[in-house]
Amino acid sequence: MPFQRITISGIVERAGVNRNSFYYHYADLDDLSRSAVGALFVHEVPQLLARGLLPTSDEFEELLSTTLSPDRVGALLAVIGGNSTPELRAILRDAVVDAWLDTFELTRADLDAETTATARFVLGGMFELLSSVHVERYLEELNELRRLPAVQVAAQTMRASFERLRG
Repeated sequence: MPFQRITISGIVERAGVNRNSFYYHYADLDDLSRSAVGALFVHEVPQLLARGLLPTSDEFEELLSTTLSPDRVGALLAVIGGNSTPELRAILRDAVVDAWLDTFELTRADLDAETTATARFVLGGMFELLSSVHVERYLEELNELRRLPAVQVAAQTMRASFERLRG
């Protein structure tokens, strides 16, 4: 079902709970979306990159193979793929930026226009690359993607941008 057609009524009906149960946990659909999308993102990725590890490192490969399941990859691909919405991609982008901020012990107030533009540009390109991954071969395809020079440069660019903010 397209994201735009999802309703709270539909969610609670399908889950067999009342609306109060929904509102006990979430303020609205956006809050539910942020929670669900945030749970999909692998928060350890920026931590490895911040330590100077490149996506080609063995530690990075181990992280991918131990934290990503076909279901998680399928859900991530639904968020960034062609059937997604700009709102869902923005929620994932914000979750990634927040993870980078946490890694560098920064807050959203620390972001400047240059770092924001860099993050939007880099993550837009990464989402585009990742949207071509097939769930059936995700580990093999992710291993190919992480070795691309463009991915190496993107990782280094994100790290440098956030290090510059930290001073």
